[in-house]
Amino acid sequence: MKRFNVFDAAVAAFALVLIPIAYGTYLLFRAPKTIITSVKRVDIAKEERRVGGPNLVAKFKVTGSGLRPLLRASIDDEAAIGLVFENPHSADLLVGSVPPGAHDLILFDGRQEIARSPKSIVVEPAMMPRWATVRVRFDAPIEVTRLVKNGDRDVPSNAGAATVVDVQKDAVTVRLLADAAESGWQYRGLALKPGVELTLTTADYIVKGTVLSVAVEGS
Repeated sequence: MKRFNVFDAAVAAFALVLIPIAYGTYLLFRAPKTIITSVKRVDIAKEERRVGGPNLVAKFKVTGSGLRPLLRASIDDEAAIGLVFENPHSADLLVGSVPPGAHDLILFDGRQEIARSPKSIVVEPAMMPRWATVRVRFDAPIEVTRLVKNGDRDVPSNAGAATVVDVQKDAVTVRLLADAAESGWQYRGLALKPGVELTLTTADYIVKGTVLSVAVEGS
């Protein structure tokens, strides 16, 4: 029977020492598990809208752990426009045209799926424009405001252009067609909410004012 000598014993002991060292090194340098804890829709920044162009229709904030650069994202089977890494706990998901409904968010490292958040990408059906009644306090000399009268219409005129429907001493009411946006309702790309500026341009005058109230039909 072959006996272990001192050299064999040293090799065996060295191998036993290497095993925990190798395992510790693996634990130290392996990529942490990626976990998605929440997915929330947020507003698209102006810069993102400019860079993303018309294909960019939605943005979601993805939070969790183990997020890292170079991960890919898909909405069900469709690739997302991009996943912008912020830190291991946060990333911005840029989404193109997605059918209405609830969809899975899937993260990939290369071709390997590493995380999934079922039905977390919720897309509402596109809302049609709606008529809105807007009260405005015009900030202009009385010589200008006294020109404002019922029936005056914003130009370039169209069926949805702001039209004066009531003139009072302290405010003017206009009716207009409002477009749905991520953060609320808009008129010609500008937010419709109290405190924002609204300009009425006609053939006779241009007057700026501050929105006092907005009432959207059906809201």
